Amino acid sequence: MTSVQSVGSFNQKLMTLMEDVEYRRVESIEDLEEVAALRRRAYEPVGLAPDKHSIMIDDEDFAENAHVIGVYYLEQLVVTMRIHHVTSRHHDGLAMKQFPEVVGPMLDAGMSVIDPLKFAADPALIKEFPGLAYLTIRTALMASEYYKADHLLAIIRANHRAFYRRFLNFSPLAEPKWNDYLSCDLDIYGGHIKQTLPSIKKRYPFFNSTPFEQKRMFAPLSEINLPPLSIIPQVQSFYG
Repeated sequence: MTSVQSVGSFNQKLMTLMEDVEYRRVESIEDLEEVAALRRRAYEPVGLAPDKHSIMIDDEDFAENAHVIGVYYLEQLVVTMRIHHVTSRHHDGLAMKQFPEVVGPMLDAGMSVIDPLKFAADPALIKEFPGLAYLTIRTALMASEYYKADHLLAIIRANHRAFYRRFLNFSPLAEPKWNDYLSCDLDIYGGHIKQTLPSIKKRYPFFNSTPFEQKRMFAPLSEINLPPLSIIPQVQSFYG
């Protein structure tokens, strides 16, 4: 199988998986409790969960620049991620805390960045359907497009470097730095998403999204005049 055929087969698998996927904005206390339970199931096996009596929700879940996203497969919450739109006015997110020497100059120059974090996936289902991880990262690309962000960042451990290099053309922006909470070194990877997004979407059509989908996901509720509802991926028209 050639490289082109391999990519085509991969894209088709993701498109098929997407038929049973929907996204939701996590707005209600009930949905946040479900997200907290999923975070615990995901983090405990790898030693990242605090003691069993603590909740898995923090203040930044309610930050003005934060969006907690749920990814549902067959109507079951299977993955969640929190996305921060970081600007000169709103610094909340891990990137500015962990790497202020990288993010600060971007903000000083009038740029904005998307900082996705708190990725948590159902351990059993992510093994069975690893493509769910790609469909979750898709929401960060949607945010980049909706907010017209200059950079998309990823604060990651070393074992995730290859993924971001291969699929998003990311590169390291600084040397790894120790994080006390996670007790490990973290990298900051990123790319100038305004420049690279067209080629990423051309190679992987499932990363495409429509303005309507982006607005439903990230616009203030007062602008869309609708309660938080399921958001069905609208990508078939991009796939030929």
